[in-house]
Amino acid sequence: MRFNEKELASWATTFQPDKEGLLEKKGATRGQGYRQRWFRLKGNLLFYFRLDEYGGWETGDPLGVIILERCRVDKAQYDTRPYGFLLAFENDDSRKYSLIASSQPELEEWIEAIQAASYEGLRSTLYRLQRELMELTGEDPLIQKGNSAQPVIKSKRILAEKSIKRAMHRHVVNKDRVRRLESSHTLDVPQGRQYELSLKCSKLPVNKEGHPPDTFVRVLVFKKMENKVGDFLRVLSNTEVIESSSEPSYCHLCIMEVGILCPEDSGLLKFEVVSIVGAGGGEEEEEINEALQQASLPEANGKVIGYTRCPVSYLTSSNERREIKLPLRDVEDDNKKHGLLHVTISMKSQSPMLLRKVSVDKKPVKCSHLPTIMSFPSECFFNFPLNGSTQSMRVVEEMAESVFNAQLPIELLKCYIQEDSSQLMSLSSIGNLTKQWKEQLQDYQAILFESTASYRYMLNQLESVADTCGFKCSKDKKDIDLQSVPTNLHIQRMRVHTPTRHEYTYPIITFGCPAYHVGGFKNGGLRRMLNESRSSPSFVCQTESKALAVKSSLAQLEDIEKSFSLQKSLLFSAAANASPGDLNDAMSGISAEVQLLLRQMESSMVRSAIEFLIQARPTPPGFAATPTSSLATPTSALATPTSALASPSKRHSVRVSMIFGKCNCGRCCKCIPTPSDWIWNGTKFVQISTGEWKLMDSQESICSSFSLLVEAVEVASQRVVDQQHEAVKAEVGYGFATFKPTYAWSEELIPIAQRLHQTISSLIELAKISLSFYIMELDSHVQGFKSLKTRRDMVFSQALTALVTSFYVTLSHHLTDPYFLQQVREIGFLAQFESLLTSVGDECGMLEDMCIAVQELSTVKFQFAEMWQSNFDGPFDFQLSGTRDSLRIRFLLPRSCFAALMDKHVQQGEAIRVVPILFTQGVNEMQTLANFKSQGHLQEEINLSAMKSLEEYVEGYNKMVPKNRQLGMGQLSQIYSQHKSRNVEFVMAVGQLGRKLKAGRLTCCKSGKDRTGMSVTLEECGMLRNEYQLEEAAFMNALNTLRSHGTRLLNCSKNTGHSYFHFNQFQLMLLPKLLAPPPSTCQVKNNFS
Repeated sequence: MRFNEKELASWATTFQPDKEGLLEKKGATRGQGYRQRWFRLKGNLLFYFRLDEYGGWETGDPLGVIILERCRVDKAQYDTRPYGFLLAFENDDSRKYSLIASSQPELEEWIEAIQAASYEGLRSTLYRLQRELMELTGEDPLIQKGNSAQPVIKSKRILAEKSIKRAMHRHVVNKDRVRRLESSHTLDVPQGRQYELSLKCSKLPVNKEGHPPDTFVRVLVFKKMENKVGDFLRVLSNTEVIESSSEPSYCHLCIMEVGILCPEDSGLLKFEVVSIVGAGGGEEEEEINEALQQASLPEANGKVIGYTRCPVSYLTSSNERREIKLPLRDVEDDNKKHGLLHVTISMKSQSPMLLRKVSVDKKPVKCSHLPTIMSFPSECFFNFPLNGSTQSMRVVEEMAESVFNAQLPIELLKCYIQEDSSQLMSLSSIGNLTKQWKEQLQDYQAILFESTASYRYMLNQLESVADTCGFKCSKDKKDIDLQSVPTNLHIQRMRVHTPTRHEYTYPIITFGCPAYHVGGFKNGGLRRMLNESRSSPSFVCQTESKALAVKSSLAQLEDIEKSFSLQKSLLFSAAANASPGDLNDAMSGISAEVQLLLRQMESSMVRSAIEFLIQARPTPPGFAATPTSSLATPTSALATPTSALASPSKRHSVRVSMIFGKCNCGRCCKCIPTPSDWIWNGTKFVQISTGEWKLMDSQESICSSFSLLVEAVEVASQRVVDQQHEAVKAEVGYGFATFKPTYAWSEELIPIAQRLHQTISSLIELAKISLSFYIMELDSHVQGFKSLKTRRDMVFSQALTALVTSFYVTLSHHLTDPYFLQQVREIGFLAQFESLLTSVGDECGMLEDMCIAVQELSTVKFQFAEMWQSNFDGPFDFQLSGTRDSLRIRFLLPRSCFAALMDKHVQQGEAIRVVPILFTQGVNEMQTLANFKSQGHLQEEINLSAMKSLEEYVEGYNKMVPKNRQLGMGQLSQIYSQHKSRNVEFVMAVGQLGRKLKAGRLTCCKSGKDRTGMSVTLEECGMLRNEYQLEEAAFMNALNTLRSHGTRLLNCSKNTGHSYFHFNQFQLMLLPKLLAPPPSTCQVKNNFS
């Protein structure tokens, strides 16, 4: 790489630095020590110089320069010296700079200056300020007047100025995080009053041929001046186009917010009725068209056939709903009339999307909603006619981001890191192995090390942008730092209100297909890769099922270990407080855990894993190979809890040897500092590989120790009771609460409990190491394990974020339904995924990724708990725990919201499982090609499997509801059996049945904007027609209105910077009619997209 070195060196000594000073530096070269250098920072260039004899910097050329791009600053101590920090780079782990400042203030100043020096940091600040100015003024300060092109705002700086910082594995709520969550929802609260303007025209003139015009109305804001119209301020809105009508009634509502850009005292609204035939012109028309483009509205190409003006103050003079009629004047002759404009104005109601406060009273008060997870909302308003009535229904289409967008991937990455680190720790304690197994272990550990380091870096990158990023746009699908974040995930809701029915909400989650775009799809997706791995010569039959069983056993052992430690602590506490009742309760818990452990150790999986590890160890010199019979265990060991108890004399001898006896075998903890091949059998350490250790010995030792503990508890409790009675008789005490026994029973119980815990921990540790080693062996049979592991983790993270968002939104929607929680508790939460991907090309690989990710969501369970700080006025929190094969997501709710959960089993912590179902239907021209080439088998296989799963769920649903509420699959099965190409009716039928089953609806395509927008609007209009009697003649007009003036165009603008759907001409020709966008919403291209 060449650059102008002389000019750069000359400039390094002449500029005014942003920060300069003395630092000690150590480069990446091994053996190099710290050297004092003078550093000068300017922009994103950090120069360093030698010191002269006076301690200042030499005026010659610098020794080097560090470009502060794609770097991170890690604050840490190096070589036990304080005030140190590290500079590391994203794509070059070998190049790191260790720097040490002279004091803590100097350290903080340097870190702050370096973090703010990069171009990316400056760019993030620029877009943060841009957003703040847009909220204050309503205009984009980066778009100059006359420039119609909008900059594409990348996802790392587009959203979530106030998003959440999560803390893992905490029951106590982080108040600062929750307050930031609350403030993120109040960011978009409008400052001024808002009014809804419903427009319709009458008596519009016909054209020369006698046909009614095709018109729309645009609303402009001007500054009112004396006797004339002043400066043009902004384009407020425009309606949809109504074709061939002299009495058009426009569905799209215009929202007028009184404020700086629409002043109440000096504002003037101008309504223009525009015919799309002809063309306008003039300087004012060009200025308006530019404003329309900046406001993400279609251009107003057409001829103004009439206009009228009205002061803002006149429209806002009353808060009551009223209708006014304004005459439409000719553009050239004000005295000439062209019909009437009817304006119905009403005060806009408070949006329910804003964050609701929760009750913090001491008495729990049930609420009818959960705290919202919607941030940065957008709303569009419509009036649609009711069938057979002069009245209309009010429809509000909402779109917002989810607060889980970045926060849930952060928590999931922490779970991945914890699981891999735990496995690494177990494998590091595995001890000596034969040469073959040792090499395989090293390769496997290298994979885990690399995976953990990669996830830690990804986690750091994601946490560093979490405060300014909660969203990944479609252009960032291949961003390696955001690969765990779902693409373009939004919560879409439609609220419908009619004069005769209460307002009802229909939620749906839209997002880009969960796929591993970073790795590409040259070799297909996860489904094909796993099938190829299963067909490889190294694959062992039932490897996947065995791996699941081993991981399940490992998780159960970890739970037993944690529970036993808890019960032991309760035992010690009861002993210290001299409480026989608490002591008996703790013993019951210990007894249950001991029985679970012994039962788990007798399982064939744990025994096979231990035997497998023993055979992999080298046989010590002078010993024969370890016989497998060393794992033999008497079948009667667990016949009854008391069957393993020894006689009193035997128990006494064992007790003496355990507590007072000394081991002189040379195999105690002091003799064996790292007993990797040794295990405590209850009396001493024995070596496993020699065959000296027997599983039966450890189990008998546990039973004996437990028997001694039971006897000691009984004896101690009886002595305390006897002393209490004697004290009462002697009038020394007046009850057990004030009685202090002289018998030191803690000294009697603690050694026995500790010895029991030591034996149990040693046995559990051996089982965990053996199971981890067995997992390594099973994973080694999976071809391409390393790449498959990362791909599955990232795709699952994207799908899980969408699932959690859908579950929370669906629960909030059905919170007042007393049967919903019972349904999901008994038969599970139905997560209905809908894919619009084709089964050919790259999208086939995406579909294969999504198929596996959706299947693995069945391992997820949901729980609810009440916040510990129940008097804290905050929204909610969540926790994620478990492993890849068993994840639990716990929502911590405020007291009032927790009381609203109308199911005592759910309130007590009973888990809710997930039933994920994936339906797919390709709808574009590539699916037609796939069907022609008979390449649609993947789509058929996925849908067939989904139909079977849905049938089972419907069967379970019908068993728990009355006959009048039971559902059938006859209509859906009939439509599915037709096997149509690009079967839109099948997509609609699946959605209708999912709504009736109270399922979480999730729709996706490649990027979650174009085909997804068509499908979502079709589903919304279908619900308006089926449930609200939308006029059949108005169905297509309503569909086009939602697509041309609804939130889906805003979604396109958010992702690409352009307010149109990205379909090319060929795609528009082949799209089904119900999925075709209005021509005005597409910028037709000649290439395929």
